[in-house]
Amino acid sequence: MNSYRDYGITHRRYLHQHPELGREEHHTSSYCQQVLRELGYSITPCFHTGFYADLAVDPDYPLTAFRADMDALPAQECSEESFCSVNQGVAHLCGHDLHMAVALTAARMMVDHRHQLTSNIRLLFQPSEEMFVGGAQGMIAEGALKGLMQSTACIMIRR
Repeated sequence: MNSYRDYGITHRRYLHQHPELGREEHHTSSYCQQVLRELGYSITPCFHTGFYADLAVDPDYPLTAFRADMDALPAQECSEESFCSVNQGVAHLCGHDLHMAVALTAARMMVDHRHQLTSNIRLLFQPSEEMFVGGAQGMIAEGALKGLMQSTACIMIRR
């Protein structure tokens, strides 16, 4: 279990150190896409810098989605931490670095326990959540929720 903890911490610190504002999350998006590709997810770009990543488990299974925001705030971080923002005037003070790190860690856990899943997985990485008319509407309009059941509140795991 420590490996998942360390995996999440590593990604969170990297993402915290490299924040980007809404619709400018080019590096953030590329970073997360690369991690997910290496885990075996297929990537679909969606709405500016957003994307979704699918893990096909079984064609007969339903599709369950998880969402993470990617954008940071226009603010100066005043922290002495080694992973403090390196981008002047931009900081992850809203927790979106944690959203992404949790999603990447969950993505790895789902791959590692794929044989126990009873759902196909979609990870939504949403840009520009902090902006008026944020990325959710744009991603929905571009089809990010296609294939999802009306209500996908939780993922089912076989024992």
